[in-house]
Amino acid sequence: MDLKFNHVGLVVKDIEKSAKFYENILNMKRTTGVIYDPEQKVNLLFLKDQNVEGLTYELIQPVYEDSPSAQWLKKGNTLQHFCYEVEDIQKGIEYFTDNGGYLFVEPVPALAFNNKLIAFLLTKEKLIIELLETKGGLK
Repeated sequence: MDLKFNHVGLVVKDIEKSAKFYENILNMKRTTGVIYDPEQKVNLLFLKDQNVEGLTYELIQPVYEDSPSAQWLKKGNTLQHFCYEVEDIQKGIEYFTDNGGYLFVEPVPALAFNNKLIAFLLTKEKLIIELLETKGGLK
């Protein structure tokens, strides 16, 4: 399976306050403004690490109590997932499920990625993987 790293997802309480920390203290640069994703019920913001080539962070702020990401903050967790690009999301899902993973979010269009499909899996090591399909989406 050909996997390409895309980003690390971090759940935060206050997206602007956190973005300022990452910009001012860790030398990161915003690559987007705040994006509201109604499917996930979150605000998103992407930052690039200026010190590490290709390292992108996605800040995720739950907007509502029933947001899937809200549970992470209640548990005190911030690191939520690692995202990998795959050409075919179904093949990516099969790859992870064949290796002991569990699909817990079926493929859905992602507003932050021009409606390309994303899916979330839990590996047998308890790591959350987001798959981002590179084909499709809006042109």
